[in-house]
Amino acid sequence: MNELKLEQYLERIHYSGDLAMDMDTLKKIHQLHPKHIPFENIDPYTGTVPSLNADDVFQKLVVHGRGGYCYEQNLLLSEVLKYIGFPVQLQLGRVVWKREENSIAAKTHLLLIVDFEEKKTSRRLWFRYSNTYRSFSFE
Repeated sequence: MNELKLEQYLERIHYSGDLAMDMDTLKKIHQLHPKHIPFENIDPYTGTVPSLNADDVFQKLVVHGRGGYCYEQNLLLSEVLKYIGFPVQLQLGRVVWKREENSIAAKTHLLLIVDFEEKKTSRRLWFRYSNTYRSFSFE
């Protein structure tokens, strides 16, 4: 990530206003990203193996105007947030929705942990089939 890529990303998600390392900026980016960069998992159906190289993901989602699946979406978001200055950790997670109690699921979902303003906040995009985002605070 660099200044030019950040500008391209902000244009892609229609971000306007000040850009600061604060909760308002974090929330605004988190709301605009899924609104303007759709969930997409077309590549596997065409025989293309999606790349998780940050530059490849940027090209696909920002430059080429395509969408991506949770790993691509959250990888791009993490690169943007880190560049702005947010402390971001990538974390694998298990999807347990509609699973039997006490069953074990594989870690197949990528989410972000932003340790900010003395609160750990989970930021994730594109859960399962929904075009929604969620955030959780850990206290």
